[in-house]
Amino acid sequence: MRKAFLLIVVLCVSMAAGEGLCAEAVSNVGVIRFERLTEKAIRVQTDGEKFEERLFTTVNEEVSGEPCIMHGNFFKLAEGVDGNAIRLDGYTAYITINSKYAPKVSGAFSIDVWIALGAYPMNWCPVINQGNEQDAGYSLDIDAHGHVGFNIGAGGRWNQLIYHKSLPLNKWIHVAGVYSPEGGMKLYFNGDEVCSTKVKGEFTPAADMEV
Repeated sequence: MRKAFLLIVVLCVSMAAGEGLCAEAVSNVGVIRFERLTEKAIRVQTDGEKFEERLFTTVNEEVSGEPCIMHGNFFKLAEGVDGNAIRLDGYTAYITINSKYAPKVSGAFSIDVWIALGAYPMNWCPVINQGNEQDAGYSLDIDAHGHVGFNIGAGGRWNQLIYHKSLPLNKWIHVAGVYSPEGGMKLYFNGDEVCSTKVKGEFTPAADMEV
């Protein structure tokens, strides 16, 4: 049986001066901590214009106070570096938040996450994604070799920054993708900058997309 692909402790999206990490940000616009999961009835669109209430396992997004929905066959709380983490199965499990309540990102921002891989994914797999992979939004991803990619839409194109050194397995790593119009895109592992690139044009949000 394959080991669980991903453990996440806290995922943080912040508006910042661009060079700071989450703890030093001007303001957090999205924070998910996996201290507990709750069952909630949520009204969802099922077919065309039809809506119905369904029971979901959820975790709250702290800034909006709105629930993020857990999907998939297997996920559970596990011990993290500080408090609980969420363990995902690497095949079916993922988390969504409605675009209406998603972090409102513009200008300079950072994405921070504590992760531990049990195995590498079979292809590019998002840790967080609110992007169209063309010219708008952002994503932080991991590929089949454990390489981390930070991507943003800016200047009418999809800009990619990839660190070509594999993340270790079964070890907690703090990963941060940071963007500012002046400094471009940067990736940090455990607080150390590992790669960077300049970006032409300013970040274009994909605010109407689900995260």
